[in-house]
Amino acid sequence: MWSPPGPKKAAAIPKVLNGACSKKRKFITFQNPPARPPTSTPSSSRQLAKGLPPIAPPKSKPDFHTPRKSSSLAVVGWYCCGLGNPKTVQRVKELVKACSPDILFLMETENQDIFVMNEIQDMYFDSHFLFSPHGHGGGGLALSWKNHVDVQVFSTSHNFIDTRISFKGLQFYCTFVYGAPQVANRQGVWDKLASLCASRTGPWYLTGDFNEIINNNEKSGGEKEAPMLSTAD
Repeated sequence: MWSPPGPKKAAAIPKVLNGACSKKRKFITFQNPPARPPTSTPSSSRQLAKGLPPIAPPKSKPDFHTPRKSSSLAVVGWYCCGLGNPKTVQRVKELVKACSPDILFLMETENQDIFVMNEIQDMYFDSHFLFSPHGHGGGGLALSWKNHVDVQVFSTSHNFIDTRISFKGLQFYCTFVYGAPQVANRQGVWDKLASLCASRTGPWYLTGDFNEIINNNEKSGGEKEAPMLSTAD
């Protein structure tokens, strides 16, 4: 039997959340406050405001022309095996930058003078003396120096550049040597150096790669060689 519907029940009124849930929300909000807007005050000014010294700017790296504080003469010599390789040129620049030499001596440039000058002209040396390589691109010497060093070239060959150097009131002879790679030609180089020695009366400085050993203990691997140095007095 049909009966009329009864009165509708009123909807339940939602309760306000109290207790742990609301406290947790407040705790999270307190732990994560909004970020402050960035200030326009530079770091050095903030350091001064706190009573601390200002932040020093980073030191710049030394350049090729950075003068050394030492009063001695710096000479760098390197057997470069040809300047045609860009990595070799980069290594020469690294040596010049690290050592800041007054004089640079390169052996076995293996390229013509114009090419060598194009590779070394941006290393801040003021004067250059080049000895061209012999046939088939082998050999080649390059001597570069700065203007506070006076270098006078006396004689040259495929194996040395003989000079007299004046530096801070001192004068001395200096021979930049590249010994003969072939064993059969080494004695001839020593004979030429002995001839130079006979004509010298002042200080004499020899530097470079002599392609020579005092004894076979200095040699690693390969066949033993007869030391030619013992034959030069």
